[in-house]
Amino acid sequence: MSKKRLFVIIRIPKSGSNTLRRIIGAALPQAEIHSMPNPSKPDGGVSLVEKMRVARGRIRRRWRNYNVLTDDQAWSKVAEIAKDGDIVQGHIGYGDPQLPGFDLDYVTIIRDPVQRLMSEYFYSRRGFEKRAFFRKIYNRGRLRAAAS
Repeated sequence: MSKKRLFVIIRIPKSGSNTLRRIIGAALPQAEIHSMPNPSKPDGGVSLVEKMRVARGRIRRRWRNYNVLTDDQAWSKVAEIAKDGDIVQGHIGYGDPQLPGFDLDYVTIIRDPVQRLMSEYFYSRRGFEKRAFFRKIYNRGRLRAAAS
């Protein structure tokens, strides 16, 4: 029996990966898109409160998408419900998908590093400026650095 095929879109922040996801989704209109939460490794220098906020967001996203709490459970759920030709996407690393029984075709887009850096800087700066005052107090890392 041949394995089912999945397309894995590795999204690199600020590299046009949302556009890539839309293009692939349009090219494969029958495909379901299975989204995974962002990686669990936050930026260095991030406060405990911010780490907890990120962890809470990851748990909420896994629960909303798959009614599970952990990454391993989410991958098991995707392996259970995915069909041949579906798409898995997220800010995930190569080799992260734990999907036995599937042949995985990885797709990503790479952007000029300087343009990506500038895009990340302005994105982080706007993100910090939009935060409520009390959220600015405990925020550290790239958001605060970009706003300085």
